[in-house]
Amino acid sequence: MKTTDSKGLLGNRVYLQVFSAYSLLMLGVFIDMLAIMTIVGFEWEVDPTMIGLIPVAYALPGIIFGSWAGVIADRFR
Repeated sequence: MKTTDSKGLLGNRVYLQVFSAYSLLMLGVFIDMLAIMTIVGFEWEVDPTMIGLIPVAYALPGIIFGSWAGVIADRFR
């Protein structure tokens, strides 16, 4: 039976750097969205439905243009 390396992924320096950078990025995105929802909710005094549509507005461009951007990137490299 073969033995495996017990360090795992967190022992890999490159993976740890990428994981840390991505984690900080996602924390920043969360804080940004929370700040926008707070500003919209308290300053503009909109109803909760409009506040709930803010994450949809964040995701919609990626949903609409993501497939087309992938095709263009593959064709023109």
